Amino acid sequence: MLSGLSEWLSKPLTSFARNLGNMGLRPNHITLMGFTSSIVAAYGYYRYTPQGRWFPLLFLALAGFFDALDGVMARELSMKSKLGGILDSTVDRLGEATLFLGLILSGVVNAAWGLLALIFSFMVSYVRARAEGEGLSLKGKGFAE
Repeated sequence: MLSGLSEWLSKPLTSFARNLGNMGLRPNHITLMGFTSSIVAAYGYYRYTPQGRWFPLLFLALAGFFDALDGVMARELSMKSKLGGILDSTVDRLGEATLFLGLILSGVVNAAWGLLALIFSFMVSYVRARAEGEGLSLKGKGFAE
């Protein structure tokens, strides 16, 4: 489903990634900017008020944008590395954890349900990595693909 959106955004993201690369930024910088955005979004959820409900959503969208951009930048500028891939995956999971923590601490989500959602969120990454380790490709499979 999201792969069609990815194709549509590919050209503008590529151009933007090249411009950032020309300014000296690297994919790992973008990854960390995304993580920072996740932390700010989590804090926004933690301090949630109905008047400020757009604040965390804005930073959550920004985190998603950076998450898409770092991979494009790494591929387009020939900066892919195993360490960068590990950093990206690790930071993505930490970002998810901070978001769930913010939602749980705010009381918006019951702690048990929030923890269960976090576990299932982590399982998606685990199952994908395990399948790829066994030589199976899950590319294009699932709702978000």
